[in-house]
Amino acid sequence: KREADGTLTVYVHCGKGGRKRTVIVLPEYETHIERMAKMTKENEKIFKTIPRGVQTHYYRACYAQAYYNKVARPLDTLSNKEKYFMRGDRKGDVYDRDAMYETSLQLGHSRISVIAAHYLYTPQEGDT
Repeated sequence: KREADGTLTVYVHCGKGGRKRTVIVLPEYETHIERMAKMTKENEKIFKTIPRGVQTHYYRACYAQAYYNKVARPLDTLSNKEKYFMRGDRKGDVYDRDAMYETSLQLGHSRISVIAAHYLYTPQEGDT
């Protein structure tokens, strides 16, 4: 569905934990998603099943990183309260808290700790 602001969204009927949500399509994938939608009947699912062996975590991590990069504000414009400081072996990595939360919602979570721990990194093909 194309929103009033021009953003393309996809409705996820049964996503993470069986929850419903609307996901923003990244601009670089809009043409592909629109083409797939045209090949389906009205009210039919675009993605009926996910093939076995597909590295879903890898693709979710790629989406998370790209979406975060799209919405993140420059860190030098943020106060420390608006920043998320990684710890442990990721110490030194800093993120925009608001962008992390937005990214979390897109993936069907609502906690930035999940995004920090499992999605914001440079994914490698084959990650599970």
